[in-house]
Amino acid sequence: MFSNSAMSLTSPSLLSSPLPSRGALVFKKPSASSLAVSTARRGVRVVAEAAAVSSPASSVSAQRTQPSAAEVARTVVELAPSGTLSVVGADGWPLGVGARFVADAAGAPALCLATAAVTVPDARASFHVEFRQSGARTPQCTFLGALTKPSDKYMLKKLSTRWETKFGEEIDEDRLYLISVERILHMEDFNERCAPRSQPLLDQSRHLLDRSHRRRRRRHLHSTGDCYPTTPAGSSLSSQRQGRVWVVPSEYSDAEPDPLRNFAERVVEEMNSEHAEDVHRIYNIYAESDFQALDVKMIWVDRLGFDLHVHSEEGIFAVRIPFSRQVSDQKAVKSSFNMMAHHAWEVDKSYATPEFEKVQFLKKVT
Repeated sequence: MFSNSAMSLTSPSLLSSPLPSRGALVFKKPSASSLAVSTARRGVRVVAEAAAVSSPASSVSAQRTQPSAAEVARTVVELAPSGTLSVVGADGWPLGVGARFVADAAGAPALCLATAAVTVPDARASFHVEFRQSGARTPQCTFLGALTKPSDKYMLKKLSTRWETKFGEEIDEDRLYLISVERILHMEDFNERCAPRSQPLLDQSRHLLDRSHRRRRRRHLHSTGDCYPTTPAGSSLSSQRQGRVWVVPSEYSDAEPDPLRNFAERVVEEMNSEHAEDVHRIYNIYAESDFQALDVKMIWVDRLGFDLHVHSEEGIFAVRIPFSRQVSDQKAVKSSFNMMAHHAWEVDKSYATPEFEKVQFLKKVT
């Protein structure tokens, strides 16, 4: 997506007009005319952003700076190649197996099982899916429902096509099973700690795995503790407890996976390897903190903003930096990062004043 100099502030490839070198800007005081031009350009940008705020479809409001739990779950399911199925086997015993899968049009997982002996018709089941983001964070979701055998020929054809697109191979339709989703548990990452506490985050998820859904239980322990209280089983709406969310199936099926998902990891890798200085400066300018950042790494990017991990002597902190407006493709991502890096440099050198409200919330993760 980006070239080696894509985010460099001296590269004309991403800017509407080339900038002078950093050395020239540092050692040469800008003239009144150049400041006037810079101010005019910033004024245009402010007007454009103000206009964007008036459009709910494209602006990022203070209440919506990151995707919903349903949207994150849909994105995880689209990106993850496999998951863990927990089900009562044909012999009546609980069984856990790994399985590759694709998602149908509503996001329900369709699994490929090697043998029919793994399950029985309409068996109660759970399916756990996770996706590792940049080797630093693992959003995940668990589906609770029943394992069914799709019989509709059109559905089977669509699932087979999705399978071939995702894995590059054909599949035996007789081996496809579908999870009929009844509940979805979404978690940001149960390996993270709960700030400001220092003890590990512990949380517990119980999966019902018996045929009658009453007698036999198999507990799948993620963790236990008081940082993230459990959500009542009868909850009918999405409920959030500091990173753990029960998502209503209708909200999940109506949500859309993030439009940047297929190239987000490449963007993150290039930003961290080629533009680390810009990433660090963006954090210093756009976020408020009372400690010195030793290193800053980008973890993920989506249509509403991006996540950073800030390394300091006090530990590692997560911070969310929102875009000024939604982005939906590579060109818009490139433009947004370039604008933020440019403005952060101007503020850092005292050639401009901040045109945004600094992010105040940092979450300690280790």
